Amino acid sequence: MTLFKSMIAYFRFFTRIYIPGDLGNELYYLNHGSKFLPIFGLLIGLIEASIYYLGALVVQAPLAFMVVLLTDVCLTGAMHQDGFADLSDGIFSSRKQERMLEIMKDSRLGTMGALALIFYYLFMVGIFTNYVDQFRLWDGYSAILLMHMVGKSDIVLLFYKMKYRNATHGGLGQIWSNVAISDIVIAQVIAIAFLVGFYQVAGVIIYLIQVLFLLVYRRFILKKLGGFNGDSLGGVVPITNVLFLLSVGVLGAWL
Repeated sequence: MTLFKSMIAYFRFFTRIYIPGDLGNELYYLNHGSKFLPIFGLLIGLIEASIYYLGALVVQAPLAFMVVLLTDVCLTGAMHQDGFADLSDGIFSSRKQERMLEIMKDSRLGTMGALALIFYYLFMVGIFTNYVDQFRLWDGYSAILLMHMVGKSDIVLLFYKMKYRNATHGGLGQIWSNVAISDIVIAQVIAIAFLVGFYQVAGVIIYLIQVLFLLVYRRFILKKLGGFNGDSLGGVVPITNVLFLLSVGVLGAWL
């Protein structure tokens, strides 16, 4: 029951798909369902990977992948990309912590945020095109499917002893304060299991690369902002998407 209600809560929160039904305390399922976030990522990945597979049967793979990127924006409202842009505006403003947090709360898109989004999509399309032989049909389907799962498991890993910091009281990121360590572990086990199932030894390497990056990212955010908020949590996903796609492309070419 918790799994089912958590999936409903996550679809409502992370996507534009509204699933009707009374969940009672929806915030409870967003927090306590954290262990199921990778599964939710798989559901989103399943939708987008299926679109890629069908598209790649008709047009060239890079064009099909660009359709997937557009689909993701329509499906999720570019939620993580928005957080990434806000984070970039704040972090690269070279101001003090409080001012950075205030800039991140500003709904207007700044120069650094715009540049961050431009480079994000350039890297995504560039990596995919450069390693296109590693993303043909089923291989591309698998990569897109798992990319979303990894992105959500990365967010869960950042919940570990998370220190919350925002410009004002409250905020979306505070929902995931005090997530149980057991839930974080379960989420990582799910992610590792699928990565190994699809990529064997390479799956372990891909996971370790993600973890090493998150350790650096966590330290960087704590130093710059003094804690995490919704933008710095969700904003990590575009970065790890690029890292995941690059890892799959490089390891696929080498192994």
